[in-house]
Amino acid sequence: MTLLMLDNIADSLKNDIKIKVAGVDSSGILRGKVMSKDKFLSTVESGFGFSSAVFGWDMHDALYADPASSAMASENGGYSDFIAVADLSSFRRLPWEENIPFFLLRFTVNDKPVVACPRSMLAGSTQKPAQNNVKALAGVELEFFNFQTPTEDGYGVGGSRPDVAGFLAKNAPGALRPITQGMFGYSMTRPTASKKYFYDIFNTCVSVGCDLEIQHTE
Repeated sequence: MTLLMLDNIADSLKNDIKIKVAGVDSSGILRGKVMSKDKFLSTVESGFGFSSAVFGWDMHDALYADPASSAMASENGGYSDFIAVADLSSFRRLPWEENIPFFLLRFTVNDKPVVACPRSMLAGSTQKPAQNNVKALAGVELEFFNFQTPTEDGYGVGGSRPDVAGFLAKNAPGALRPITQGMFGYSMTRPTASKKYFYDIFNTCVSVGCDLEIQHTE
């Protein structure tokens, strides 16, 4: 992965016309936008405005009732902008989006980190051990289900695009069909039934610099 700095970022993005950026909200969900390359490059040092509303509502954009959240991202205040600053060390290209350049953001207000900004909290946590020449590392274990993708109207309905959200608006989650039936941990054969999908997870993670150590069924 190319390490970008102020003196080489323009050259590294010379063949691109747009950039994707995203910050992490207080629920741990990425909130982002696509910017023109020229706009992005003009804000690399100073940052750019990003609505504080992402810290004032939940994953369905319903407003938080918590007074602490309201004080930080106030509807009465018109959800004034925070300043979003791109972390150049987070540079990736997203292979599932035509290799568009991607950067993570951190949020500041009045030149100070936003207290609920996960990226700022992470930076603070890693800087402390770094002062003692210690590098902080973390790993994540993810467990998830794999389902066949229905259209809004269900399985086997032609002429409609895949739409899981539309399907779940009309059906209970239990109506989703798993890729394979039943449970079988550490299976050697089940992944081969959907091997392109199964191995794409591993290969794509590696291609964006999020290496996997182990992948298996349960």
